[in-house]
Amino acid sequence: MKLEPQALDAFLGDFELEPGFVISFTREDGTLFQQATGQPKFPLHPSSPDTFFLKVVDAEYVFGGVAADGRVHEATLHQNGRSYPLKRLDQFSLTADEVRARSGAFYSEELGVIYFIREKDGMLSLRYPRGDIALKQTGLNTFLGAFPIGRLKFLCNSDDDCKGFAVDDGRVRNLKFTRINLPVWGTER
Repeated sequence: MKLEPQALDAFLGDFELEPGFVISFTREDGTLFQQATGQPKFPLHPSSPDTFFLKVVDAEYVFGGVAADGRVHEATLHQNGRSYPLKRLDQFSLTADEVRARSGAFYSEELGVIYFIREKDGMLSLRYPRGDIALKQTGLNTFLGAFPIGRLKFLCNSDDDCKGFAVDDGRVRNLKFTRINLPVWGTER
């Protein structure tokens, strides 16, 4: 089945399978693609106006109806004889003050390392000893990043004063980082 490229717009966005595991749907050259957290991107093939399948694994997505805002808010992944509900994640965008509150140097006593967080290319980015990781926002204080970050949750008070963050990557749970007073890379003078 062939669908018009604009018909795919309702499906574009991020859908959460479980906390820390998000499936992103994008469109390239009239084809719908899916990319799950920590996995490569694969094309989807329509079998009906609201059902798409993968060729790389035996799986399909069935999307719910289009809402008044022109987007689909729910979907179901059928794979390995099971059905997994997916729910659209709201889009968030931090204000300049919220970015500043979450930027800085953070130390893990357990690991003995310093990670730096700053705004880069319109989103928060984390620098660690092996490179930079873009952080994808899934809530006001929750973000997803590639391995070894997984799910990152800022620890902020009611005044949006963020004293640190915790990381869960599947194997590691609640690994704490505390804000320390060091310049953030890219802001040195």
